[in-house]
Amino acid sequence: MKKFLFTLAALLMASSAFAKSYLYVNDFEVPASYIGTGEEYEMIVSAHFEECVSAWDTYFTFPEGMTCTGVETGADWAIATYNNRGKAINYAPPLYGAVAPFNHLITASAEAGYNEDKTTYGCIKWWAGEYEEYLIMYFTFDENFKGGTVEIKTEPSCGADNREGFVPANNNADNSAPAPTIVTVEEDAQPAPEPTFRVEDGKVYAEAAGHELSEVKLFRVLLDEDGQEMSRVPLGNPFTLPAAIFDEDQVFNFVAYTVANENESANSAEVPYQYTVKKKEDAMPAQPTISFEPEEDGTVTVVAYLMYYGQAPYTEYVDLYLKNAEGEWEKVDNPYTGLPSVNNSYTEDILYEFMAISRADGEQYNKDGYPEYKNYSLPHLTKKTCESPSIMIIDRTDDAYTIGIFPDENTDGELEWTANPMPGRSENLVYTRGDTDYQVTVKARTKEGATYQASDWAEETFTIPAKAAPEQTKKPSVTYSYENGKLNVWAYGSDDDAVYTLYCDGVEYTGEMPITYDIYAGYGPHTWTATAIAPNKTVSELSDPNVITIEKETKYYQTPAPVIGEPVVTAENVTFTVTGQGTVTVTVTTSEGTKTYTSEEGSVTVVLPRGEEYDLAIVNATAKANEVPDGYDDVAPGRVGPKNIDIPAKVYSAAPVIVPTPGKSEWDEEGNQTVDGHYVVVTFEAVDGAEVYYRIDGEDDDEFVLWDGKPIYFRVNGDYNIEAYAVEPGKMPSEVVPQSIHVTEATSVNGLVNGKTVAGVRYFNMAGQEMQEANGVTIVVTTYTDGTTSAVKVIK
Repeated sequence: MKKFLFTLAALLMASSAFAKSYLYVNDFEVPASYIGTGEEYEMIVSAHFEECVSAWDTYFTFPEGMTCTGVETGADWAIATYNNRGKAINYAPPLYGAVAPFNHLITASAEAGYNEDKTTYGCIKWWAGEYEEYLIMYFTFDENFKGGTVEIKTEPSCGADNREGFVPANNNADNSAPAPTIVTVEEDAQPAPEPTFRVEDGKVYAEAAGHELSEVKLFRVLLDEDGQEMSRVPLGNPFTLPAAIFDEDQVFNFVAYTVANENESANSAEVPYQYTVKKKEDAMPAQPTISFEPEEDGTVTVVAYLMYYGQAPYTEYVDLYLKNAEGEWEKVDNPYTGLPSVNNSYTEDILYEFMAISRADGEQYNKDGYPEYKNYSLPHLTKKTCESPSIMIIDRTDDAYTIGIFPDENTDGELEWTANPMPGRSENLVYTRGDTDYQVTVKARTKEGATYQASDWAEETFTIPAKAAPEQTKKPSVTYSYENGKLNVWAYGSDDDAVYTLYCDGVEYTGEMPITYDIYAGYGPHTWTATAIAPNKTVSELSDPNVITIEKETKYYQTPAPVIGEPVVTAENVTFTVTGQGTVTVTVTTSEGTKTYTSEEGSVTVVLPRGEEYDLAIVNATAKANEVPDGYDDVAPGRVGPKNIDIPAKVYSAAPVIVPTPGKSEWDEEGNQTVDGHYVVVTFEAVDGAEVYYRIDGEDDDEFVLWDGKPIYFRVNGDYNIEAYAVEPGKMPSEVVPQSIHVTEATSVNGLVNGKTVAGVRYFNMAGQEMQEANGVTIVVTTYTDGTTSAVKVIK
């Protein structure tokens, strides 16, 4: 049987506002000589947990050819409970023999195993503290196994942590973890390049040429008093170093290896690295967490606590304050009891504002921490809501429609309504029928009364139909004749007694028919139409047009050619103006096609957007006088072009650089502390003269704001997404660059607990001196019944 370490790490991060859980599994290799042999692999699946989370069931889905043949819980997987913040929970059996040094709650499935394509192996309830657990899983690989990925999914189970402010989360939105890749390797595989280390901005980076940071696996190594490796804990790459304490240096031992990528077929050798976080004189604890715990008597208990030294939440070094009626912070007991859970008012919410400050403990920290703020709001009671009114048509006549509104009987409020359009007689909502259909929209609700809340708006839309239209007059026709040098035009063919109206080019001609004028007066061609109306009927349709042309030698007025002005180039457009007499028409042809611009005001301004590539505009223009001067029969247009105008490509501003910087302690001239603790300061670097616009955690429709040049401080723990762009004078805005920052207190790291029977526990500090109990930074060494020793925990 072949043993292989298969790491599952659940990193559970808690802050004063929320808690998160993260799952990931490292990529691993299967030697080719074990494919298709049926030989069983034993894989130890280890899990690392911290702080408080909600419960999960965990599922694996394996690639084709990989079969899980069995699951066993490790020696440390048992049902264990503890008394957590006043919630007494019995525990049996205790962890680790007669001693339970880690306060947490975890259950292992009584029927650990697998079925079909997914394996369920236990569930995790919420707890406090840090520890590591493991499972033993058995696999075989048949000849169809070609590598692939293991899909991991977690689902809520075993109850949920419903404490205010604690929300479970995963790396991926669908509760799945990033899938590890399984590859097969030959015995003589070439290794990936060995990693190198660097420390920058308080982070340890493990890097290798040609590989992403995620492809270089970084571990924290825990050593015994003789400097021998006891266990290792997987870390994110890069790893954020913890804050310095003021009484002694902290030594961190790391090891890293490079995972084979497509250019290699084996992982690199492991490379060790050691880094020391120097002690300092102004160390301060993390911000506390404020939670609200409902009690059985209907009150709420307010607790301010720290996740401190890897122990259960406690309040020893946390002060709790409540803002009084004068707006001043008044210190109260921690926990603070008796806060009501119900607001009996119908009109006003009740707001309680709390502040907690973590104090120096005189051991690791000699400065007080930053305050944490949290509000508790009791909304006022809601009045009973009235039923919405009914809106309906209650009367129809040939001339009008009447709409009625009927309120519900369970209200003591008054009725209010709106209508669009407003009715002719508003007291009865009477709408007169006109010549065409039209829409009426009525909204109504009952107003708020003494004991009732206003109802929702009821809304109805009605169609008020037009009155019945009279019969239409028969459509006429238009004809003409020449007689003695005269043109005679008349309409005919409609109803008896119809009255005709003639139109020449749409202009009405009145008088007796036929219309007669001198054919040498210069008319033609012209389009003639007519309408007719008979008694008690509506106007007829317009007759079919009759075009009458009278040829005549025409004297044209030549309009001067228009002038194409010089183009003006801006960051986004190329603009030019064409001026001329009368109506100016401009045609512009570019790679996008041809467009026409027209104005009767003697001037046309054309705006051409600059694109991503150079373009050329070919411009032609005409001008035509709007009036025929005396002595002329018609107007001839003036022309100019073609003229080529360059459309240069857009020039974009250089993108800014978002510069996040860890905050440092600040003091004023009198030695008073002004800023201290964990925070991040963000500034922007851009080309001289450029303006920088930014937004924080924005949605697509959120606006960017102009940076005023001052540093931006992030003092509240959490994840932030910053986006920024720059605008140089005369250039287009740059691309939007993103930057993610994370503000949080340092987290502790635990060692791997091997499944052995414990014979005894001893405590040593970092100097190797034995201690009577765990205090400060302590190494806990356990002696097992087989005579070996192994560190199982580093408590911070």
